[in-house]
Amino acid sequence: MNNPAEQTVYRRPVGVTIIAILVALGGILTLISAFALFFGIGIFGFQMPPGIRGLALLYGFIAALIGILQLAFSWGLWSLKQWAFWAVVIIEAVNILQALIFWLTRYLTFRSFLLAIVFPVIILIYFLADHRVRDAFGLKATSL
Repeated sequence: MNNPAEQTVYRRPVGVTIIAILVALGGILTLISAFALFFGIGIFGFQMPPGIRGLALLYGFIAALIGILQLAFSWGLWSLKQWAFWAVVIIEAVNILQALIFWLTRYLTFRSFLLAIVFPVIILIYFLADHRVRDAFGLKATSL
């Protein structure tokens, strides 16, 4: 049934490789931060006061979850999984929307707004407009 001549092997585009590595590094740093919160080390290397240790544990748990998700997304990008493609598209769209809301509510200045959206916009355009990226993830032009 599976004809080897019909199977196409896709090469991972360089941009996807770079994004996957950056996401993995972010996941590793997030996990390091989570362990620092778990062990009460804090930002400056000293023990946290007893009053905020419970909050630090909660933040540590959330950070650990985010770090694990980042590593999963990185693996999905590295191995060209379609769910990782769509996860990146959704996350970057949410990042742009969040920056827009923060700017409209005057939480961000216009300069900060531009800085906040520049990478999400570039990544979103790269993922949606570059046919090599879509092909690598096994997406046809009609599926977008």
